[in-house]
Amino acid sequence: MISLKGTILDVNKTALRTLGYKKGELVGKPLKVIYAPESQPRMNKLFERWKKTGKLRDEEIVIVTKSGDRRTVLLSASAVRNKDGKIIHSISVQKDITERKRFVELLKRSEEHYRELAESISDVLFAFDKNLRYTYWNKASEKLTGISRKDAIGKSIFEVFPDDKDTRRAFEVYKKALKTQQHRNFINEYHIGGKKYFFDINVYPSQDGLSVFVKDITRRKKAEDDLERRTRQLGERIKELKSLYGIANLVQKPNISLEEVLQGAVEIIPSGWQYPEVTRARIILEGKEYRTENFRESAWKQTSDITVHGKRSGIVEVYYLKERPKEDEGPFLKEERDLINAIAGRLGRIIERMRAKKELRKYRRHLEELVEERTSEFKKVNEQLQREVAERMHAEEEVRESESRLSSILLSMADLVFGFDKNGRFVFYHSPRDSLLYAPPKKFIGKKHSEVMPPRLHKSFADAFEKNKNGEAAEYEYSLEMGGEIMWFSAKISPIFTDSEFSGSVAVARDITERMRVEEKLRKAMKELGELDRMKDEFFTSATHELQNPLTPVRGQSELLLKGHFGELNEKQARSIETILRNTNRLIRLTDDIMTLSKMRAGVLEYEMSENNIVDIIEDSAGDMGPLAEKKHIDITKKYPGSLPLIKCDRDRIYQVMADIIDNAIKFTPENGKITVKAERIRDDIVVSVQDTGIGISEENREKIFDTFFQVSSKYGGTGLGLSICKNIIEAHHGKIWVESKLGTGSKFTFTLPLIE
Repeated sequence: MISLKGTILDVNKTALRTLGYKKGELVGKPLKVIYAPESQPRMNKLFERWKKTGKLRDEEIVIVTKSGDRRTVLLSASAVRNKDGKIIHSISVQKDITERKRFVELLKRSEEHYRELAESISDVLFAFDKNLRYTYWNKASEKLTGISRKDAIGKSIFEVFPDDKDTRRAFEVYKKALKTQQHRNFINEYHIGGKKYFFDINVYPSQDGLSVFVKDITRRKKAEDDLERRTRQLGERIKELKSLYGIANLVQKPNISLEEVLQGAVEIIPSGWQYPEVTRARIILEGKEYRTENFRESAWKQTSDITVHGKRSGIVEVYYLKERPKEDEGPFLKEERDLINAIAGRLGRIIERMRAKKELRKYRRHLEELVEERTSEFKKVNEQLQREVAERMHAEEEVRESESRLSSILLSMADLVFGFDKNGRFVFYHSPRDSLLYAPPKKFIGKKHSEVMPPRLHKSFADAFEKNKNGEAAEYEYSLEMGGEIMWFSAKISPIFTDSEFSGSVAVARDITERMRVEEKLRKAMKELGELDRMKDEFFTSATHELQNPLTPVRGQSELLLKGHFGELNEKQARSIETILRNTNRLIRLTDDIMTLSKMRAGVLEYEMSENNIVDIIEDSAGDMGPLAEKKHIDITKKYPGSLPLIKCDRDRIYQVMADIIDNAIKFTPENGKITVKAERIRDDIVVSVQDTGIGISEENREKIFDTFFQVSSKYGGTGLGLSICKNIIEAHHGKIWVESKLGTGSKFTFTLPLIE
């Protein structure tokens, strides 16, 4: 911002960063301090032209930074006028084009070198004119596309590449870049020579057209897609394993019926799908239904037939109760299709096996009764038995494969894993690195926890192990001295049951050393801060008490002197006593504010609540502030309806808020200004505002205006406590307070107070 005399009035952060100055080093200085000597004559002419026309646009000027660097900028300026249309100052915008200018000059000096460089790079590079016809086509472009430079130069994109969605997309981006003259970046897919490629394309516009750099990212894209696919597959495989393992465990329970297996399976199913919270399942077998809790049908459905001995005997159904994003099969993943098929297949085999077992028992009983008279049927029954045994062996093989997959997952874990038998002896372990082990494996495998670990950890483990025996998991944290330092771990130990009998536990321990160190540092820092805050409050309280004791008699004696109780004063003596009294009152207000603030912070400030009319409080505070306003010829206008509902408040404290805000408005409003105090009801609140025509508050200062000890400017006096106290008082009344302001146009402070319920 520049004055009519060429003085710098204000500078934004970007300009300060470019020039290397601090704001105070430029504001108030002549404009010529930032321009190069050779630019001064031209700048003087431009400044005169601006004073006549009120604007400048894209004038190239050389400036000099604080460090001596020379920068070329495009200067634009517009006039700020007063109500009479007279120019009062200028808003100047300078766009740094140094690098662009250097680049243009470099291109002019070494165009041939640039072409050689462009030809030597391995990435594709081509250029368009303003009509989007190719003007340059490097060797990498020829190599990738198989299209020669001769066949590309002078042609449009649709004459070189097929008119498909990928080409059209690229064409639209090129048009937009040419129109906006802004850099564009996008990733596009092309089919070249029967193969699919992905390219990272950067488009750089210029006055002559476009330069386009193309980088082949096919391998990277494929790797990213493969990683995402493998991650998702791994997650789905784990869920599949859990579901199938859970169903397999059901069958292992002694004396479990087929109906119990099917109901247990239907309750396991939702956990294997993407959105278990909205997943419901149903199994229908030969007309009988088994459902999850709160089951209902919906439009989002996935099914798989249950086949028993080659015949469709039932169905597994999975429903989403709410719509979800479209995937491979409606809202369902391909992996979920595989999972529901696997579950249906597994259930079919379980049904076959359980029914076969039932039939086998029946056959055996019948065989015992008829063995003598029906020996001819023995062979047939034996063959049937062999088939059942083969199916059982096949099922056991599937279980072994599942265990192998689970072992692979275990080896990939970043946490420590320990297995214990039912007597608490280590039977297996997994560690991502040996440095996390308290002892070498040969020293703890086969031994009890109490034989390996420090005595102070014995009880924690014993308590957790006892919980495991009762079927409960347990968690605890512990520390170990390892390698000369203390390491912390968070352990979760869970029970393992085989055929409903406790057979051991598995513990997963995570290294939390760094977290514990950070938490300890934070606790120490918070303790130190609390102590410093307490000492500060004690100092404020003590200091204010010590100040108030002598100030009160000083004020009283000064008032008596002015009233002539000790004899007539001449004019010079009276002015001196008035100065003493004014500053004594200022110190008393300061100590009162500090005492009030200290009580607020300590939570011991008491409020005497009563029913009050806000208009009465406004009238009293505005009336008391009237003499201060009259000294500066400031008009205080009050606006409120004839009657307003009562509020419950501490009258003296709300008076203090009004007086402080009006006092600030008078302080920061020039002579002959105006202050408007307004009160109204909005819904369940009384809303009070004080608006002035003062100097206003910058955006930066608005954020700190209610902070303790913050002052907009020291030249206006004050303690920086008033608005902070106001905020505390209003919030203690369950209200809100805020400020709206703009530099040069005044400020508006508003607060709310709730009506009596």
